[in-house]
Amino acid sequence: MGDDAPGLHYEIERGFSLGRQQWRKLKRKAARIGLKFSRKLEITDLVIPSTGKSTRRLRIERTIGLDGTVRGVKLIRCAKSHPVAGKNGRHIRHEKENEISLDAALAFVTRAVDQQEAAIPRYSKSRAEYTYAYAGFEMTISFDHAVGLGRYSGRYMEIETILPDKSPNVAEALTAIRNLALLLLGKKYKGKISYRKMLMATWNHSKASTSRKELARLRKEHRQLVRRAVA
Repeated sequence: MGDDAPGLHYEIERGFSLGRQQWRKLKRKAARIGLKFSRKLEITDLVIPSTGKSTRRLRIERTIGLDGTVRGVKLIRCAKSHPVAGKNGRHIRHEKENEISLDAALAFVTRAVDQQEAAIPRYSKSRAEYTYAYAGFEMTISFDHAVGLGRYSGRYMEIETILPDKSPNVAEALTAIRNLALLLLGKKYKGKISYRKMLMATWNHSKASTSRKELARLRKEHRQLVRRAVA
């Protein structure tokens, strides 16, 4: 996702499952058809389990330079609605993202552990991100290698565009994304479920702990994870 999407907005997105060779070929094809390389990211998402209408997460996002070194780290708190209703609703979500401080991120994970009395589910992905102006929309195309998702760990591509809240152009954006997918993948492609669903499907549900010692250990473990990310 681009850096110009703060606050409440629509995330219009479709994801696709790729084999290893297909993933590599598509990355090479991207440059040939004019996709512009944007950045390489290493992402860890800590996702709060929810049965409600939205999901909260903390994203640790590292920007990786061409030499392989970390060039910057962002801590991003996100509240994302589950897909909206309607025929194409599974591709549309309301989302609110805010970059937060280290102290706020530490408070987030501490509070989440205390509320769940258990570990926070998490997974990671390496991402090569491209941008492409298509059919009047600024598209972001991401090539992901996701781990920590059990049987769902693997390679994926996502195509998304961000629209302001209450934008009248959602249907047009969905059509543009579908057509861009055809351009990149042809008529035979395999869609993917959301990373949240993958994580929840494979997460070994932690038993709630009433042990003060165990909760203290979990708080420390999660705070260390966040601190190491920004060190």
